[in-house]
Amino acid sequence: MAAEKLSVTANQRGRVLGFGTKVAYGVGQAGEGIKNGAFGVFLFFYYNQVLALSGTYAGLAVGIALMFDAITDPLVGSLSDNWRSKLGRRHPFMYCAAIPLAIAFYFLFNPPVDLGQFGLFLWLLTFAILTRTAMTLYHVPHIALGAELTDDFDERTTVVAFRQFFSTFGQLAAFILGFTLFFYESSDVPRGQFRVDAYAPFAMTLGLLMVVSIMTSAWGTRKQIPFLQQPKGPAIDLGLLAILVRTFKEIGEALQNRSFAWLFSGVLIVFMMVGVDSALNLHMNTYFWELSSSGNTVFFAATPFGVMLGALVTRRLNMLFDKKPSVMFGTAWWALCQIVPVCCGCWVGFLKMGQTLYWSLWCASSSCRALVSFRR
Repeated sequence: MAAEKLSVTANQRGRVLGFGTKVAYGVGQAGEGIKNGAFGVFLFFYYNQVLALSGTYAGLAVGIALMFDAITDPLVGSLSDNWRSKLGRRHPFMYCAAIPLAIAFYFLFNPPVDLGQFGLFLWLLTFAILTRTAMTLYHVPHIALGAELTDDFDERTTVVAFRQFFSTFGQLAAFILGFTLFFYESSDVPRGQFRVDAYAPFAMTLGLLMVVSIMTSAWGTRKQIPFLQQPKGPAIDLGLLAILVRTFKEIGEALQNRSFAWLFSGVLIVFMMVGVDSALNLHMNTYFWELSSSGNTVFFAATPFGVMLGALVTRRLNMLFDKKPSVMFGTAWWALCQIVPVCCGCWVGFLKMGQTLYWSLWCASSSCRALVSFRR
């Protein structure tokens, strides 16, 4: 019976997935999009400009949290790859991550008063690490699940497009909810991002949405568990040290692949730019571009719209031009669109263009995001 089940699984590896399965899987990425939108746009600004934590402390805390990611990402990947359960390798982690993620995320944006500089630094450091770790516990198995749903190349490309679409939809939700419902402008607070009491309910709302996103994805893809790949060989009970050793051994083996090493290096460089750009965007919009809350809504909504547009045509363009040219052209165009608006902004005449400036930034951001999405 077991052999028959394995045979059925092997024969169905290249099957075409139903629309509902693709949507259920993609919806799960909205949770990470929501978290990334809040982390990238609001977190650094909140601690540095609203709570007056020094830039050194804020940057150090976020940087250390990212370093933890460098350890927890491959660690969770190794654990998930070798996990054995009735729910498969991926779903147990997805279910377990949802509630801790929401709790850590809420406290991240709700520190106690009068902590002082070092106390605030420790609070940011602790809950940034906990939030990122909880997201890793979900995100790494979820990404792996997408690659295992089918072996068909075109179907995998479509699955990635659904994932990218919902990821950017999650970011869009974080931006629109933030600037319209919580950080709106008023006579007493002309720049809504300085509304200190709004950050806790903002985090609670996004945390609940992340839970809904994750649970919907895990539950909606549960019927695919019998068809997913399972660990090979006998089960091995390893301690923490042995798991870490195995994890770093697997990293070393992956980096020995020349193509993967080049891909890893390129992605590292691109996302260094992405990280700096995301962390300082709200600073730039507040002090350099001097945008209002409505202006920020338009600006930050531009990139998710662009990526969703790109996700809709990704499969067709990859079939026409292959992925490598798309990666190269999209990344170069993305970098150009990050640099040009700021260089133009140094010209005083450009700064006086008013609403035209918003639309210039909107078009540039949308175009570059759409093109870079082709790399998926």
